[in-house]
Amino acid sequence: LLVGREKAYGALMNMGVIKYQGKDYATSYKYMSKASEISPKDTTSAMYTGVVAQLCQKDAEARKAYELYLSIGGKDMAILYGLSQIYKTAKEEDKALALIDQGIAIYPANKDLKNEKFNMLISFNRIDQAITQLKATVVADPKDAMSWLNLGLLYENKMNGVLDEVRKIQDKTVKTNEAKRKLAAQKDQVDVYNDEVKRTKAKLKTTPPAKQGPIKAQIAKLESTVAEQTKTLEALKGDLSKAEAEVGDEAANKAKIEELGAKVAEYRKDLPGYYNKALEIDGNYYDALYQLGAYYFNEAVEIKKKVDNMDMETYKKEGKNVEAAVTAKYEQALPYFEKGYKSKKEEDLKEVLKQIYRSLKMDAKLAELEK
Repeated sequence: LLVGREKAYGALMNMGVIKYQGKDYATSYKYMSKASEISPKDTTSAMYTGVVAQLCQKDAEARKAYELYLSIGGKDMAILYGLSQIYKTAKEEDKALALIDQGIAIYPANKDLKNEKFNMLISFNRIDQAITQLKATVVADPKDAMSWLNLGLLYENKMNGVLDEVRKIQDKTVKTNEAKRKLAAQKDQVDVYNDEVKRTKAKLKTTPPAKQGPIKAQIAKLESTVAEQTKTLEALKGDLSKAEAEVGDEAANKAKIEELGAKVAEYRKDLPGYYNKALEIDGNYYDALYQLGAYYFNEAVEIKKKVDNMDMETYKKEGKNVEAAVTAKYEQALPYFEKGYKSKKEEDLKEVLKQIYRSLKMDAKLAELEK
């Protein structure tokens, strides 16, 4: 019976391989899966069943075969990776990560598995876990420039998330202030028409009855306009009430912005250091040069928004100092962008350099770049 089973297994596997080589994956799967049923402790048939199932886009069958393969002692890295991708697609995050960790335990020197874990953590938005992994990586290998760069990128991601929270609160305040401005302007408009109604009605007292017709018509028209403008005023009051409800407590918002601002300051303090670490290892590392330049450039953009939003009186008092801060940030960004552009002539970076040269009035460099 055992010999017969072995012969059947061998025949099914041979047919499965022949069909696989002929790229008839559906038929190959039938033979391979049958061979695996006959010999459920055999890693080879379990592995190939999973491979051909995946080629047939039978993820459920591939998953079952790969899980069997691993449960009976299989350790092939490609299978570990393939099953982890099935889990990832199914959004079974913990299973996908656990499988990659299993692979790392078996192949501790394999960088591809560590990179895949990092990519999964980013994909699953587990930023803090990704940071923990990278910190362990740079402790083990301080010369890993890419990990230093990725640490910077992750902290920048966290910082931008906090800045988004700040902007959301500020945008609500701006919306409330705008609603107040519109309401005040509309109230003034209604007051103007009401005054005109009073003034026109006063004319009736000094106008003979025979000549009051046009004045009464004018009054009727004005009162109709007042009614329309008052309706608009009431709608704007509703808009203001809604905006004030959304913005919430002013003191609480101020406290929250201060708390978030402290977080941003903490990130800003350390963040450039990660990019600099990468550049200490490789001074021509384009991605690190670009990111460090972009970091300072984006700071300049944020500061410049303050100038753009200033009224004339505020600009007279503060504008020059804020513009000087913008210039200082452009000057910080410039050497990193210039060095990056020397190593890689990227069109996007070229446009950024042009913008900085114009802002800093570096006409000769701008002309050279535009040749």
